[in-house]
Amino acid sequence: MTKNSRKFDYHYLIGILGIALIGIAFMFKEVNVIRLLLVIVGVMLLSYLTCYILKVKNYVLFAVIYIVMAMLLDGIVVYTFKRIPVFSYNIISNGKVRVYNSIGVRVWQCDTSNYDNLIVDAFYAGGYACSVDDIDLVDINSFLNSIKENYNDYKNRYVKVKGRISKKNGQTSIEMAPYNTTSLTVNGYVEFADNITLNVIMMNPDAALDDYDVYDEITVIGVIKKMETVNGNSVIYMYESKVYSSVDLSSFELNVTTIENCDKEKNIILENDQYKIYTYCIGDATLSFADKNYELSMALSSNKVKLSDLIKDNKGVLSNVDDDSKIYSFDNYRILVCDEVLSDDVIIGPNTLNFDTVSCDPSK
Repeated sequence: MTKNSRKFDYHYLIGILGIALIGIAFMFKEVNVIRLLLVIVGVMLLSYLTCYILKVKNYVLFAVIYIVMAMLLDGIVVYTFKRIPVFSYNIISNGKVRVYNSIGVRVWQCDTSNYDNLIVDAFYAGGYACSVDDIDLVDINSFLNSIKENYNDYKNRYVKVKGRISKKNGQTSIEMAPYNTTSLTVNGYVEFADNITLNVIMMNPDAALDDYDVYDEITVIGVIKKMETVNGNSVIYMYESKVYSSVDLSSFELNVTTIENCDKEKNIILENDQYKIYTYCIGDATLSFADKNYELSMALSSNKVKLSDLIKDNKGVLSNVDDDSKIYSFDNYRILVCDEVLSDDVIIGPNTLNFDTVSCDPSK
């Protein structure tokens, strides 16, 4: 009596070896071309086994399928175990910082000698993830004066730039240009060059831009992506940008010059949905933040200050006996805030301003 026995098909060892090679490639932490080679060899072995089992010769087709599967697995491993991707279509080095861009995921290595504290950015949702302090600050004048000759040194690199805003588009983007200072210092005025511009495009709408206006000094960080010529002028594009600087608007000083023999007419400097602000017997009115001066009208219209900011820290409050109008006193000026039932007027005048000087009642 004979006993049938089945011989082991050694072709299956090829598949086991292919899976093992891919698994070993994902176990490595360090950046190594061997990882990619292991995956490629593993994919080739799995493709060969699949064609053997199905008795077809579509090696290329199955190789492509397994490569796609390996890429998806790579993303899962990177996100789950915080590893450097095997498939990186772009690697950006910036000093000791290295950024690995893969499909659907980006990995930040803030220290090229450290593979344990990686930062994984799924679907490129965040901008620069390492310490911004590690990037040298460059002035906009020197940056734009040299970038055309040294563009390849800056392309795909993250830079931190300090300069003045030449144009602002809400919370989404700003433009910066080389500038020369002038004798006119109010509102931060400078003269911008018009032959080259840095177009700073925010990663997401950035509320920090609400505190800035044209001519204001700002520091931003982002990656330089492209340079082109528009209407004969050079435009450099910075993407994934964030505002790095901050503006301290909590401390300011209002300086006014009074007019002794004024014409008793109010001059409107701001009108919005809440109130109308006038000056009365006042010549110049400027706000000082640190070392910068702004016209009061501009500071109000750009929301650098609000009415509540202007009347705080007063020296005393006078109340009208006939309504809820109030006068807030300061060293050399006063602010009359009318009873909202009567009027939405706010009047800034000299320290002689009183309820008899101007009326909140529009019928008088």
